Amino acid sequence: MAAAKIHRTLLEAPLAGWIVIRILEFLEQEVANPTAPLEELNLVVLEAQVAIRRIKGIVGDLTAFSRESKAGEAVVDLRTVVDEAERLAAQRTGHQIGIQSLLPQDLPKVMGNQRHLAQVFLNLLINAADAIDETSRTDGQIWIRAAKKGEAVTIDVDDNGAGLPAPVLKQLFVPFFTTRAPKRTGLGLATSREYLRRAGGDLTATPRPEGGARFTVALRAAP
Repeated sequence: MAAAKIHRTLLEAPLAGWIVIRILEFLEQEVANPTAPLEELNLVVLEAQVAIRRIKGIVGDLTAFSRESKAGEAVVDLRTVVDEAERLAAQRTGHQIGIQSLLPQDLPKVMGNQRHLAQVFLNLLINAADAIDETSRTDGQIWIRAAKKGEAVTIDVDDNGAGLPAPVLKQLFVPFFTTRAPKRTGLGLATSREYLRRAGGDLTATPRPEGGARFTVALRAAP
């Protein structure tokens, strides 16, 4: 039930945002050159209020989802999680983009919710594939590497896509921010980081020196 609700939420989010944007554009035009009667403007404002309330509800749904971080927490094998995410991502990337999983055999297990973690890595793989699609290159690649660092396990998801310009990097984890509307909602990365932080981990992003982007997941190593 919760998964279905979140799926519906993610589908509805772009529509609500699009409605608000169009209404604001209309009102901006009316301020510059008034033509609409007052009654029509009142209806437009009411529509904007409905859409904004819907966005508020969407944010509430996603916040509740992220608070489930402790629900179902267990010792998780990252290799199983990454394999699942790869299989799902392959339906999106096909054979045009190579995904190389370079996880060490002795990689420690981590604490988390396996279903949520699989969704996090699926979000990262799809994001990387989108970044590669924005280029004209035919040698698109995604690399997944991991290592134990102190009491944490870090996993890097690298791509040779379009990269992370400074203005984009600055807003990357802001809910509803996306450079790929209407195809993407701008919620995947924000929700992923919120879940990881509530689970005692984190998600960060940096440009790769070789070009492209690197997203780093940090998780608590299992005791």
